Amino acid sequence: MEEAIKYCGEVLAIVPNHRSALRTRGDIYFSSNEDEKAEKDFKKLIEIDPYDDYALFTLERIAFYHYKAYQKSIEYYDKAIELNSTNKYYFYQRGIPKFWLKNYESSKDDFSSAIQIDPKLGIAYYNLGRCLWYLNEKEKAKDDFRKAKYCNPSLASRVDRYLKGLIK
Repeated sequence: MEEAIKYCGEVLAIVPNHRSALRTRGDIYFSSNEDEKAEKDFKKLIEIDPYDDYALFTLERIAFYHYKAYQKSIEYYDKAIELNSTNKYYFYQRGIPKFWLKNYESSKDDFSSAIQIDPKLGIAYYNLGRCLWYLNEKEKAKDDFRKAKYCNPSLASRVDRYLKGLIK
């Protein structure tokens, strides 16, 4: 990874706005938990191309996971969805900070949108079920939890905690 970062730096020294080098280096920084450096590269990408929905997607993840800036992460996804409303992960990921902010209705809408795009997205059914659970729509939640287990069996233990009443 250090070699790839070095190579990207060399490219950027010659062509400062080289989008692929910025994206590649930003991705490496992000995967290495060097979020401040990744954020700098992706913000530069947005300066170069305000329509780069992938850069907005990554900035959201940094805002959410690194800074716990839930509202800011929602704003990044609003922009990304405006640019690309067919990406299931944008809706799914925007639903997460809304859930943490206890905005269950809006979060539910995002998870439902992700499912409309990809009806086999088990993790979206799981999180839709969680929203419904906290909205006290437990029977509807159970249906979505079952769909989550069917689409993604690795979610079974998480789903079972709800279905067994371990989470109230």
